[in-house]
Amino acid sequence: MARTWTPDQVVQLAPDDSSVQAARGLAKASKWSALGRSDRALWGEIKGSGSKPYQTRVNLEEPAFKCSCPSRKFPCKHALALMMILTDSPGRVPTTDAPGWVSEWLADREKRQVQRAAKAEQKTEEAKDPQAQARRVAQREAKIKAGLQELSVWLGDLLRQGLAAVRSQPTSFWDTAAARLVDAQAPGLARQIRLLAEAANSPDNWQERLLAGIGRVHLLIQAYQRLDLLAEDVRADVRTAVGWTTAKEDLLKLPTVRDTWSVLGQIVEEEERLKARKSWLRGVQTGRFAMILEYAAGNEAFDAGLTAGIRFEADLVYYPGGRPLRALVRERFGSASQATAIAGLELISQAEAEYALAMASCPWLEQLPLSLSGVVPVCRQGQTGGGRWFLRDREGREMPLHSRRGCGRHLLAVSGGLPIAVFGEWDGEVLLPMSAASEGRFFAISHGEERLPMVRTA
Repeated sequence: MARTWTPDQVVQLAPDDSSVQAARGLAKASKWSALGRSDRALWGEIKGSGSKPYQTRVNLEEPAFKCSCPSRKFPCKHALALMMILTDSPGRVPTTDAPGWVSEWLADREKRQVQRAAKAEQKTEEAKDPQAQARRVAQREAKIKAGLQELSVWLGDLLRQGLAAVRSQPTSFWDTAAARLVDAQAPGLARQIRLLAEAANSPDNWQERLLAGIGRVHLLIQAYQRLDLLAEDVRADVRTAVGWTTAKEDLLKLPTVRDTWSVLGQIVEEEERLKARKSWLRGVQTGRFAMILEYAAGNEAFDAGLTAGIRFEADLVYYPGGRPLRALVRERFGSASQATAIAGLELISQAEAEYALAMASCPWLEQLPLSLSGVVPVCRQGQTGGGRWFLRDREGREMPLHSRRGCGRHLLAVSGGLPIAVFGEWDGEVLLPMSAASEGRFFAISHGEERLPMVRTA
């Protein structure tokens, strides 16, 4: 059964703002011919620059898109416009049998999905050469250990220069060190070096943040060199922080957690020529957080069925660790519904205690997912005239907000000066808001792309 889409969720599918604006200009039923829909699909034809109209089709279940236009964007403006017509004026889209060019596309997609599933199953069942696998692991271990030794020397030189000297280093200073760790097959440590660069160039408390980051990297090096002495869950955290991954076939053998999961926030970042999207989920019954990490190259699209502001029932599998957060959606059940609220802690002191527990179990945790309820966004003017935004709880305690893309102003627009619920990523210093809820309405805050900053999904 196809899920029900809202206008704001359609906007979230767009690759950029210009596609949204172009689609709105085409989202009129009068501009389309052969317009129709079924339980699974949506389709239509629209005149383009050529002699033949563009044929556009959308699989509403996944969703998936195909259009005969030459656009390299995905989804293109025509697919977005079709979905806008469906959500804004559903009565203008008749329910009818799909034409051949639509049914053939749907059948072809089903065939490819079956083939991919069979190939994946065959790959899982194929016996791996244990000796060859052991050699690959040993070779990587040797590279990582050599990279750790080089990194230890680099950190020592950095501290001998002094933090003030480090702050004046060019970007290439950090990029070179990170690239050498990638070559050593330790991408997790390479990310830690990039975080050091961010700390060195941060406007506030950069000395404390940089020194704390250096300490975490040093602790990670020492922990990796003593893996055999660590507990199993801590060992898993250390290996993950360095850059080892868990094979999907091994992950699927682990127990699942079934719940109704709310997608509270998403953020897209660039990582090594790839786009990485983090989606934060929270179980309605269990209260557990889960982070779904996806990668896309070039114009590849992320899973359009995973958008901020929806709720769905699913089985999740967590990656091993002392405080597991990253997870994989193993199976979804039923159709998605709309999230209308965010459950959270009422006091900032409670959040601080939660953060202390998280760091005690995993010192390399970069951000902690945090939900706060009953907080009010406030702005305090600085001596230079610039404003700094905070969330204030009912005890008067305040938590600084990240300065990224005017988050404070967006939250103030939601609250109107009244208490609201907020979800975001907290690094112990500042909170990066990713969504807010007030009076039964959910608002997603987009990050990482040139997109509309605030989207109301209910």
